[in-house]
Amino acid sequence: MRRWSAAVVFFSLALVPLVLSGCLFAGAGEVESLELTASQEVLAFGETVQLNAVGRTTTGKTVAVIPDWELVQGTGTLGESSFRASSWGYEGPVVLRASYQGVSAELTLSINGLLGEPNPFPRPSGPNAALPKATDPDLYQIGEPLSEYAEYIFYWVTYPFGDLQAAKELLSYFVRDGNIQKPELMASEKNRYARVAIMDRIYEEELLPEIPRLSHRVHYELIDSEVLGGGTSFSRTISYRQGTTLEQVTELHARLVPDMANSHGLGWSNLSRHLARQILKYTQEAVEVEPEQTAVSTWSFASPDDALHYLHTAWVRVDTFYLSDSGGTPLERSGLFSDYGFSSCPVEIRGEVVYVTWSW
Repeated sequence: MRRWSAAVVFFSLALVPLVLSGCLFAGAGEVESLELTASQEVLAFGETVQLNAVGRTTTGKTVAVIPDWELVQGTGTLGESSFRASSWGYEGPVVLRASYQGVSAELTLSINGLLGEPNPFPRPSGPNAALPKATDPDLYQIGEPLSEYAEYIFYWVTYPFGDLQAAKELLSYFVRDGNIQKPELMASEKNRYARVAIMDRIYEEELLPEIPRLSHRVHYELIDSEVLGGGTSFSRTISYRQGTTLEQVTELHARLVPDMANSHGLGWSNLSRHLARQILKYTQEAVEVEPEQTAVSTWSFASPDDALHYLHTAWVRVDTFYLSDSGGTPLERSGLFSDYGFSSCPVEIRGEVVYVTWSW
């Protein structure tokens, strides 16, 4: 992580007002034109480009400026100095306009489309048709067998003082070092003064039918929609849930890294770092596990006039990582594990917003 010194931060804060007020342009003349560039001019769906503007003054000098950007043709997500191709299925030009102190210019980008991505969204019958709250989940990948796997099971614990007994739900190993084994308490849960017996004899007599896996599926949740006529433009900021919850991360982490879960506390940074590493190990999916928060996205659309009605919708992508059998079925629904009472411990990671538009 890059760290800034206090002196650098102070200098940067002091510099911004000078740039915005034009004080640094002394002797350079007024800005009479803008030159616009993007980090790339051709995008595929999901890609983001950085936008840059330079002002040319009446005396021929160039100066850095911070303009206001707006979308005048096409669709996507526009930031303060960035643009993301976030509209599912849109292919064609996107025209952006930058304005600074009464001077404006336009920049055209080209979006190439989905590049073979499957379309999970239903086709509504009309602009006012009811839409589902979420798309059907799509199984992206069945993961590799786990090398460590633990589950909560019930034990009878008999203590040495009197006839005191208690039923406890404790984490126990089922797979260790890549091998299936009979249930074994972890070191942190063993008590040398107590005698432990497993309540359900199925765990004593039967090994697991196979090693569980960490699999990956994706769906999209509807967060906003708008019906507009042809030739209409609009822009709106919407809020949505992003990231995941501590409870979900804790449950899955305890199954995949049981010793660490019992001995290293449950701080968010520790959990998220190790869980992301486990996800990458078993599914080859690099993900960033972040705490859940409320995020905002500015949705802009400039409708062409070649249709009477447009239905614009906003969806948030949800990646779910969960414990499954070798067919990708969650453990609690798997016929192979029907007698074990296991949980798939799903972790839902809400990420980027996707926009989908239909026309009639």
